[in-house]
Parts: sequence; structure tokens; C-alpha cells
Amino acid sequence: MLDAGLDINRVHDNKTPLMNAVQIEVINFLLNNGADVNLKTNTTSLINAISLGYFSDSAILSIVDTFLKKGASLEDTDAYGCTALIASVKSRHRKMVLKYLLDMGADANRKNNNGLTALHIAAAKNKFDCAETLLKYGADVNLKCNAGRTPLHYAVQNERLVKLFLEYQANVNATDDMGNTPLLFALKCYGGTVKIVKLLIAFGSDVNHKNHSGMSALLVAAEKLNTSIMTLLLDAKADLGQDDLPQKLAQSRVLDTWLPSEQVQQTAKIPIDHGTSADLVRQVIIHRLIAAGTDGILIQKLIK
Repeated sequence: MLDAGLDINRVHDNKTPLMNAVQIEVINFLLNNGADVNLKTNTTSLINAISLGYFSDSAILSIVDTFLKKGASLEDTDAYGCTALIASVKSRHRKMVLKYLLDMGADANRKNNNGLTALHIAAAKNKFDCAETLLKYGADVNLKCNAGRTPLHYAVQNERLVKLFLEYQANVNATDDMGNTPLLFALKCYGGTVKIVKLLIAFGSDVNHKNHSGMSALLVAAEKLNTSIMTLLLDAKADLGQDDLPQKLAQSRVLDTWLPSEQVQQTAKIPIDHGTSADLVRQVIIHRLIAAGTDGILIQKLIK
């Protein structure tokens, strides 16, 4: 077909023949006959090969090695701004290919179109092995994406990752564009676990920080009826909010947001038992609780 004048670099459905090749022998044949290893469509041959899931571990390493020896660019990107390194974090081969690319000089801190580095993505996908490898090769644990989040923000579902990042000097009080620290982000987006919240606090997380909406960790935990986290935050000297607007007090937040179920009532008692002034709870809430037949003990605490 080549003798008949077929264009070896012809693009069909955003793929070149080199991108569609799945056997190393065919790849070598195409490269030896003029296939452009750096021709870009919405991806590159290198990124495409790494992203495909059907190569064996030995085959993908051989293909990546072949492409690089033929001059493939390590830093070329696909349509989303992802490099081969970022693609490797997403792939099933991950650590093996990742380490090889880093050894070949791939930039560990290159960002995609959303400002995400390979470390951000490793954190978001709970890939501890990739994150650890990237950090050992100099990935910056405090780089922010376009939304202002660091890898630690994305790691807050995984205790091992949180601990790893904090040990590599992640800024525990870094704020995103909404003013959320990793602690606030954990509570708002994932509910937070006691172990992870304890870990963040142990490394200096500011339990009284408020985001741009005026929400503190205690208020978020209260809205989510998370009594374990509320108690943990209060034990860590979280501000009960006596000097704040009454409607932002933790117990007001709970009682005004939820129907007065037993769980809500138990949650609302926690700030009061820790010393907050019941006088600051809006009177409308007290009337609402009385009308709903709420536990008399809670009513007594609020009226005192």
C-alpha cells in the first residue's frame, strides 16, 4: 500500500496509522517508513499508547521506549493539555510507565488545561504509589490548579495520601478559590472521617478558618449532623461563634436546616453542652421546635 502512494500519516477519526497500531512489529515498520511520531490530532502517539488499556506491561514499556528513541516529545499534550506523564497516572500501568517517563526527564509539575498536575490526579484517583513516586522525583505538593486547590485538597478521602502529603510539607491551610482549606473541603465534599480530620488538625489545620461563604468546619459538620466531627472540632477549640451572627451558630444552623428528628436534636445539643449561649439561637427556631413536639430537655437548654 505504501508503494501505491498511501499517506502513512493520514488521519482518520483523529487517529493516524501509528496510533492505531497495536503490535510492536507494525509500530516499528511504520516508524521505519516515515510515520511521524510527533504528529498531533487530539492526542499524540505516545499519549495514545499509554492511555490504551490492552498492552501488556512489557509491551507498553517497549512501545514507549521505541517512541522516545524515535524522537517522541515527552512534553507534547493532548486536547486536554495532558502530557504522557499525566496520562500514565490515569493508565493501568501507572507506576511502571510513570517512573520510566520521569527517568527520561518528564516534567513532574506540568499542568493540564485545568491546572492539574500528575500529583493532583494521583490524589484524586487515590493512587498512592504514583503520588509517592512523583514526590520522590520532585513534584511540588503545593501547586494549585485553576480552582485554587492543591493535591492535598484532592487527597482528603485517603488517609495514607493525606499523611504522605503532610510529611512532604503540604500546606495544611492552603485555600482554594472558594476559601476552603483541605479540612473544609473534606467536610463539605466528602463528609470527612475522624481519622483524616484528626490528622489534619495534628498538622496544624485552622479549625476556625471560614471560607468565602462564612462557613467554618464546625458549621459544615453541624449541617451534616456529623456529631463525631463536631465533638472532635470542639475538643480542638473550634469557636462556638458567640460573636458571630446568631443564624450562623452551629445549633441554629442544624435546627433551621433540618426537621427536628432525634438525630438533629442530639446534634444541636453538642454546641450547647460545650458552652455556647442558647440566648443567641433565633426565637423562631425555638417556636418551631416546640410546635414539632421536640425533646423537652433540648427546649429547656435553649430557653435557659
